[in-house]
Amino acid sequence: MAVPRVSTTVISAFAYASPVDDALKRLKFGGDRAAARVLGTLVAMAVTRAIALERLRMPEWLLPVPLHPQRLADRGFNQAALLAMQIGHWLQRPVLRHGLVRTRATRPQTALSAAERRDNVVGAFRLSPSSIRRLASDVPRSVAVIDDVSTTGATLEAARAALLQAGVEEVQLWSVATAIPNHTIMPT
Repeated sequence: MAVPRVSTTVISAFAYASPVDDALKRLKFGGDRAAARVLGTLVAMAVTRAIALERLRMPEWLLPVPLHPQRLADRGFNQAALLAMQIGHWLQRPVLRHGLVRTRATRPQTALSAAERRDNVVGAFRLSPSSIRRLASDVPRSVAVIDDVSTTGATLEAARAALLQAGVEEVQLWSVATAIPNHTIMPT
């Protein structure tokens, strides 16, 4: 029996450095929806460029990384969902705002090592009941999972695992910014 080909594409529009990190902090911790509109548009532009260069195919669905219900209640919004809505608007793609759910509360990733981050989010996501019903009738070949920042990629990888387990062929991982390793020299 042949093993199905599974593909992953990672798109990050920026390095997590000034002024992008400031805009992301305003979005995530200050609820700056204007920042979500600008940053989401810039991610959509990066994706459009990658598609034009045939480095990427247009996904059928966009899914934001979900927050745990308690964190969502505390914050009042999901920054990844705000970004996904803007990206979906520009790319004319459906956004399944509640396509993935967090199965348990996880510790904030910020102060964790790379190994702790991976352990923290393993098995933390599953498809929502509505997504399972939708997949039963129409399994997409390609979807994109969207988050604000990718530091080690652990959160996006955990979300990717849930989608692959559900039968999605290609899971693209998109973020506004990727953290730069400490040993990397930044241009001045």
